Order: sequence, then structure tokens, then C-alpha cells
Amino acid sequence: MGGKNNKSGSRNASHTYDEIGRYGAVPHAIYQHENFLRLTAYGRMLLLDVIMQLNRSNNGDLCITWAVSQNLGWKSKETLDVARAEILHYGLVTCTRH
Repeated sequence: MGGKNNKSGSRNASHTYDEIGRYGAVPHAIYQHENFLRLTAYGRMLLLDVIMQLNRSNNGDLCITWAVSQNLGWKSKETLDVARAEILHYGLVTCTRH
């Protein structure tokens, strides 16, 4: 997703938040952490789906439900359940309520 450059080559600062959209920055320390490296591909995918839920107003109120995950391309509830257990087990997310 590149921005338009002006004559000096710098990025055009006229883009608004809504034009660019939300993004989830993940520190490299997470990618390099031993627990992240232990995740299966499904665990990593689910963690990115959870990060994608972050926004300015939900204060970390994130959910991993079948209804939400189906809309993100998950095809198997069992695979989702295993991936959820995996990211919980490795401490990459914490369940605060059911």
C-alpha cells in the first residue's frame, strides 16, 4: 500500500486515517519469541486475526468465536478451537471471560 509521492519523493501527507485504514503493528520481538515460533500456521493465522480486531475504541475487547472467524475465512470449527487453545497455551492471548 504505497502513498503518492510529491516531486521531492516524500509521501503525500494528505491521506486521512479512513483512506488508509486500520493496521496492526507487531513488534519483531513477538515474531522472534520462542512461543510464537512454536505456533502452527493456524495459530499464527489466528493471532493475526485477533490483532486485526484491535481498534481505537474496543480497548482490547477481542473475541475468538466461530461466528467472527467464519467471516475471516476459517472453514473448520475444530481447527479454530485447536488454534485458540494453542495461542492461549503459549500465552500470546489471555482469556478474561467466557
